[in-house]
Amino acid sequence: MSDVKTKRRRSRKTLYTTKSSSRRRVENAAASAPFVISEAEIVKYVENEFVCTLPFWRCFVDLRANSPSRSVSVLERHTALHCRIPCVSFRDVQVVWAVTTVTVQCIGCRGAAGDADRQRHTWRIGTMHFVHVGSPALFAKNSFHIQSVVHYDAPSVLQCVAGTMVNFGLVLYSCIRWVLAQREGIQLVLLEADAPAGPSAATASYAMGGDGGEVPFRPHMDMPAEGLLDANTARCPAHYRLLCPPPTARILVLGMGGNSMAVALRCILGPAVRIDVVEMEPAVAAACRHAGTFGAPDQPFTVHLETAETIMPTFADNTFDFIFMDLFDPMNASMNTEGSIAYQCMQKLTLGGLLLVNDHQLPSPKSLAKFTELCGNANVTVVNLHGSIESVVACMRTNGDAATEGLLFDCRKGMMDAVHTQLYAQLAPGLLPSPSWIASDETLVVNGKPCRLFVS
Repeated sequence: MSDVKTKRRRSRKTLYTTKSSSRRRVENAAASAPFVISEAEIVKYVENEFVCTLPFWRCFVDLRANSPSRSVSVLERHTALHCRIPCVSFRDVQVVWAVTTVTVQCIGCRGAAGDADRQRHTWRIGTMHFVHVGSPALFAKNSFHIQSVVHYDAPSVLQCVAGTMVNFGLVLYSCIRWVLAQREGIQLVLLEADAPAGPSAATASYAMGGDGGEVPFRPHMDMPAEGLLDANTARCPAHYRLLCPPPTARILVLGMGGNSMAVALRCILGPAVRIDVVEMEPAVAAACRHAGTFGAPDQPFTVHLETAETIMPTFADNTFDFIFMDLFDPMNASMNTEGSIAYQCMQKLTLGGLLLVNDHQLPSPKSLAKFTELCGNANVTVVNLHGSIESVVACMRTNGDAATEGLLFDCRKGMMDAVHTQLYAQLAPGLLPSPSWIASDETLVVNGKPCRLFVS
């Protein structure tokens, strides 16, 4: 009897081992087989990401704020895959550029017949994504986060974090010049006046297809002959334009994304602004070229296909008025804000120049310590992104004298409101979001010293 039981146990053990070995062979074969994702699947995932993030973009937020019911509905949406390019620097990663045409309408708008049509807006929005094709696990975890958004019909108005970086930089630049004038005994006055009668940069070109006509997609954006900030200077006091960045500013962008920042800055400042963009991944640059975000070939625009660590030493000191640092690592879906790069950036700024950093964490004494140690507490400020775990850090280069130290710390909420509503609203109506996007300013103590914090 015992021999029979032993044989049965061995038989069951052999059968179990055979099944386990077979299962492992199947799993190993699946792991070694190439992971294939179709274009239809890519479009589906892009659509899901688009739907989740659209309510947080400037175009949607502005329209909802101007709607009587504070509500906007999506009527139609169509997403098309524009290009899909394998990365060179990142293994088993592809860059995807998609274009979504979406029609929205304000809900509950009252008025005469036909008003509903005028409340409809059709937008053409390009989005860039990294897609992991090496394994299902990485594909599910790190793919399709939106890296850049380009509004083809209003390229000067940035939709996401890039918009916060540019808007914060513009307002701080003007506030710094205002504080500097006050220190020199010059009292500047921003007059209360109606905004220019010209179209709003944020909404004028949004109303597309209201007549029911089809609007073809053009993978190219014509850059204006003059910047938005120069379009209304004739009807504004002379010092208004002097408080803003000059049309010949020199700008460095670390991390191309969809090249949305370079496009917006050229629209805002004009064709003479010189922009250098550093991007280590050739596929990103190729996707931007396909998507039409490079602009005209005769404009002063240079792309450096290098890492930030490699290219920074080649730039001369005291070169850039602005440096925007937005370095994303698609392999672990994180931002690179290494202090060594920030140090090099500060050396390359002109006196009074600004470094703006996209930091994927909320402001805290720990997150700001490396910047305050580099620049001093009074020369660092930060704004959080409302509803997000991100922030934008701004650092100003000074020469250490009393005239320039602490200019950033002296920028306050009231001054920023005046710059919003009385300066930029007249020079470029609709360019900046409502001043309410910054709710207050506070003092954050970092290593025992105060630092300015703006709360959005």
